[in-house]
Amino acid sequence: MGDDTGNGAAWDLFGMGYIPHNVVVNHMMEVTYTAYGFDQTDITNAIEEAIAFMVSDPDGDGFAESDDNCPDISNPEQADTDGDGIGDMCDDCDNDAVFIPGNINGDLDLDGDPIIDVIDVLALIELIIETEVNNVCGYSAA
Repeated sequence: MGDDTGNGAAWDLFGMGYIPHNVVVNHMMEVTYTAYGFDQTDITNAIEEAIAFMVSDPDGDGFAESDDNCPDISNPEQADTDGDGIGDMCDDCDNDAVFIPGNINGDLDLDGDPIIDVIDVLALIELIIETEVNNVCGYSAA
């Protein structure tokens, strides 16, 4: 095994021309034991380089941060109902509760039944006229 230059420097880390099969590092990042001789500085540098290449998964859901559609909240299913690349757990506008056409919040319609009718349309028009709603899920109405 060698480094990128092909000169075998990785073999020389431990001063014996080969890599030991075990190394014990304490909480202070100090090498406390190897089966063979070692160079403290080189081993510490090798450990730090290895840590820099570790895959990060801050939410612990099993998906690397670079591939996670919701990197701060654990969502092992990676559900993305609306297909916008943002996982449902992080997406306020995932459309997962919309169950009838025109139902903007996923609840029952405005008069309490699951069917949008004239009463709901009139109530919605009144709501739009009286209230300015901006940037709700990427849409605006006034």
